[in-house]
Amino acid sequence: AAVKALSQARADATLAAPLKVDVELAMLAAAKSDRNMVNDIYQKTGAPQVKVEAFLILSQGKSSATLIQEAMKSGDGPLRLAALKRGLESNVPDILQGGLDREANPFSANERLLVLANLPVIKPAGTAVDLAISMLKSESRDECLLAIAGLGRLGGDRAFAALLETIANSDPTVSRAALQAIARIKAPGADAALLAAIRGPDGPAKLLAIKVAGFRALPAVRPLLLQIIQGSEKDPAQEAMKTIHAIGGIEELKSLCTAATAATDPQQRVRLAGLCKRFANQIGSDEAKALADAVKTE
Repeated sequence: AAVKALSQARADATLAAPLKVDVELAMLAAAKSDRNMVNDIYQKTGAPQVKVEAFLILSQGKSSATLIQEAMKSGDGPLRLAALKRGLESNVPDILQGGLDREANPFSANERLLVLANLPVIKPAGTAVDLAISMLKSESRDECLLAIAGLGRLGGDRAFAALLETIANSDPTVSRAALQAIARIKAPGADAALLAAIRGPDGPAKLLAIKVAGFRALPAVRPLLLQIIQGSEKDPAQEAMKTIHAIGGIEELKSLCTAATAATDPQQRVRLAGLCKRFANQIGSDEAKALADAVKTE
């Protein structure tokens, strides 16, 4: 009876537009199982919010691909967003065909962000990784950050390699986000690749690996970093010291003080002693300061 009364009210040509919206929403809430009625409202309503609500009801289930694809051709922004989200969740074929930069039926800025925010639900996962990697060089910081976050959740060696390159981005916010994503990413070959790069020759790859190692918190990396600090390669030594400052503690300070005391080259001993002082000041304990003070430079 209630639905019948609402239907009659909806048919009243004199009904004010705001009231008609309320009536249609009430009909959708009262009779969701009546697909004929829901479809009639979907086809005829002039209110975007009603159309979206009707679409969400009709698009439930396995046979909704055609409806979703048709809605994606609409010029109605809210409806397209709803269709895109449903399509991603339902793995509708070809909904992302052509990528986010496609020219035919292009994605709006909000639609691009929606896709990137939902990367983990896209199947197959390789498609999601491809999309994310393609957006790492986007001029939109928001797109780039969502792509980075998505790669961190998706995981895998390809995602790890792409994030590693992104650390060098000139935007500090983007670079930091890439480091944070690397800290939690699951990638079978990631840790072994980092350790190999740290042991490798001086160069950009080594510097990146040293920086990333602190975020991955690899136990095996601390002795390697201490060796690099004591070495003759200036840039790796500076980067290794930054990482040790971030992840090290009193045990690493003891090792560094021992190396400083044992150094036979006077300049090396002075350099290491200075590093011990700075490290001890960062730790801040009396024990740390005593260790650093015990290192003699003469």
